[in-house]
Amino acid sequence: MDTRPMQSTPAQAAFTPAFSVDHTLDARGLVCPLPLLKTKHCLLQLEVGQVLYVLAEDTGAWTDIPAFVRHSQQHTLLDAQHTATGYHFWIRKGESLFSRSV
Repeated sequence: MDTRPMQSTPAQAAFTPAFSVDHTLDARGLVCPLPLLKTKHCLLQLEVGQVLYVLAEDTGAWTDIPAFVRHSQQHTLLDAQHTATGYHFWIRKGESLFSRSV
């Protein structure tokens, strides 16, 4: 048995974020629209400024999740990557548009 420590491959290292993740949503195995709906639900549970990491396999997530973040006008898509293991998204929760001072 090989007892050497595992080393990350360049493909694995490519999607290691330079920021901390506060919550992970593993949406692998879910089909559209569930990855997006679960992403929205998780963001509701987070505090402003926290980061959600989403891992999905459904191809619809690749367009749906970034489009949702863009149209929300409150959250920030920090990074999105498509690798052999699926679609990876890092989203920072923003302040609600309804709670901002006018």
